[in-house]
Order: sequence, then structure tokens, then C-alpha cells
Amino acid sequence: GPSPRRAFALMTAAFGTGQIVGPLAAGWIAEATGSFTAPSVLASAVLVVSILLMLPVLATERRG
Repeated sequence: GPSPRRAFALMTAAFGTGQIVGPLAAGWIAEATGSFTAPSVLASAVLVVSILLMLPVLATERRG
């Protein structure tokens, strides 16, 4: 099966990338639109997509 170390490394890299890119993108979008509404809606949409992508993984783990 997949290596837990590799999975943890990938999650850490993705989190770190998001911590760098997210504020930069949000600032750029907020500056372009004059409001933090658009970056907030975008962040919410990304969160929903992430949840939807994780649902099959969680269902597989529950089945054993």
C-alpha cells in the first residue's frame, strides 16, 4: 500500500505551498477587485472542492 511517510510528506508540501500561494493570490485578487469578498468566496470554493475530493477516500477507509 501507499507509504504513510510519503503521504505525510505530500500533505506537508501541499499545505506549505498553500500557505505561500494563498495569501499572495488573495492579495492580488483583493487588490484587483477592491474587496476581500472574491478571495474569500474562492477560498470557500476550494475548501468545498477539497472536501468533495476526500469523500471517496473516507468512504474507502470506512469500508475497511
